[in-house]
Amino acid sequence: MISLTVLIPAYNEESAVSDIVRRCRETLSGQVDQFEILVVDDGSADQTAPAAKQAGARVVSHSVNRGYGRAILTGIEHAAHDWIGLIDADGSYAPSTFRDLLPYVDKYDMVVGARTGSIFWGSVIKLPARTAFHQLAEFVTGQKIPDLNSGMRLFKKSDAKNVELKFSQGFSFTTTLTVAYLSENRTVRFVPIPYHSRVGRSKVHYLRDTLRAAQILVQAIAFYNPLKAVLPLVLVQLLPALALFAIFILSWVINSHQPAAFLAGSFLLAGACVTAAIGMAMDVYRTSTRKK
Repeated sequence: MISLTVLIPAYNEESAVSDIVRRCRETLSGQVDQFEILVVDDGSADQTAPAAKQAGARVVSHSVNRGYGRAILTGIEHAAHDWIGLIDADGSYAPSTFRDLLPYVDKYDMVVGARTGSIFWGSVIKLPARTAFHQLAEFVTGQKIPDLNSGMRLFKKSDAKNVELKFSQGFSFTTTLTVAYLSENRTVRFVPIPYHSRVGRSKVHYLRDTLRAAQILVQAIAFYNPLKAVLPLVLVQLLPALALFAIFILSWVINSHQPAAFLAGSFLLAGACVTAAIGMAMDVYRTSTRKK
């Protein structure tokens, strides 16, 4: 068994946080050697902090709202145990699910609760973006990712502190953590779990947080695998260049000379070569400066 800090970032979650704290305590009793429930109150304007304390949690508070990622980082800094069990305060994850994740901690660096069901995939508006992000993250890491940004997972405090990619301070923190672990070849186990409707109003801003998640993934590509970052740009230039060269060659065959096609193709080919060279230089620099 392990010693565990259950970390619950919370912002205006007075209606659900006490129940989550209580259920976490009931779930973990007898399941781990030692545990604590740590709620990070991220500048809530309601009674989140008093409700969490009354339910038996240790509470650390931000004086102002600093974001989901910063709340998790604060929790990691204040955690009494090396293993961190992350869960949201809104009731969307059942604390009893920790029992499904704990058996894997001896073999993996991080265990992620991979959400299932229609609530996870969301509406027809959200589905395309979620699918695109999963595919992009799999392109970055070269691995299958059932759930990119699950808010329920187990990981070591010491490992999280050493992850190289700078963390997002906002909603995309868990996306960053998943991509960073996989890109650094840390072992990650995804365990299917149920996902429920949250209690109260969501704090997610769809457009803003979607753009931030996209930014995080692009940064991750450039940080961990620069060649993958430039590959689409190379192909965008290379494929039209080859088509123009084919047109130029064909024009000589049919005696309708098209020197403009050759000139345009040469410019695009040169651009593709320069872009590829930049990517290789970035990759060499990244490899040479990588922490041992």
